[in-house]
Amino acid sequence: MSSPFLLALISAVALSVLVLLARAHRALGTMRRTNVSLRAENTRLNAENTRLRSDTVTGLLLRKPWTDAASAALPSLSQPAVLFVDVNKLKPLNDTISHRAGDRLLREIANRLRAQLGEKALLGRIGGDEFVALLDLDAIGNWQTTLRSTVTACQVEVAGKVCGAAFGLARPIDLARRDDATSTPTRKTLSAAGGRLDRLMHAADLAMNRAKQRCRSENLVVALELYGSADPVVPLTFDPDPTDRARDDTHGASIAQTHP
Repeated sequence: MSSPFLLALISAVALSVLVLLARAHRALGTMRRTNVSLRAENTRLNAENTRLRSDTVTGLLLRKPWTDAASAALPSLSQPAVLFVDVNKLKPLNDTISHRAGDRLLREIANRLRAQLGEKALLGRIGGDEFVALLDLDAIGNWQTTLRSTVTACQVEVAGKVCGAAFGLARPIDLARRDDATSTPTRKTLSAAGGRLDRLMHAADLAMNRAKQRCRSENLVVALELYGSADPVVPLTFDPDPTDRARDDTHGASIAQTHP
């Protein structure tokens, strides 16, 4: 093979390699730019997903995301309870002062619930003036003391007005006692976490309504009621672990109240 031909062949191969390297470099640059764009889009979508799942005022989960998360978490809790919170005087505050003042009240209540109930509590805002928490009372320890502290802490002064909230708590043991007292047939639905959650939420709402009535009739800033014999029977029934019945005998009772 002559030297000129060999040199020409080497030059052609080298040129082809350079062309391939240039194309690979451009492709790599395109891939990097695409990757950056995908990361930015993923960040945007995550932020949008968080925005859609969370309340813009308090940062807490909205009703549907909270219900989904609570349904998933409920079976793993050793002593579950649902706490309903209805903020008092929100509408008058919005109407007579401003919605900014109302939002401030909601944020403050949410922050105090977080601080008092701890990071293990699953908190949500499920209505304009309603909050909910899924609790594991075993993880709280002395849960009655914690609830008293929580109720007391949720007295908030906004624009010269002292506002508070009505609290209702429901536990599986409370529902079982109520069922037994009325001879309502019970059945196990431990596998139906959503059904149990719906029932606990219903019972907590009934107890909260009773606490709200006490706030009005007794001129209280805050009040807490446990679901019990003073409340209607919740239609959906189930039979929790019988060992729960021995854990404590407080039911259908007022745990805390504060006068203005």
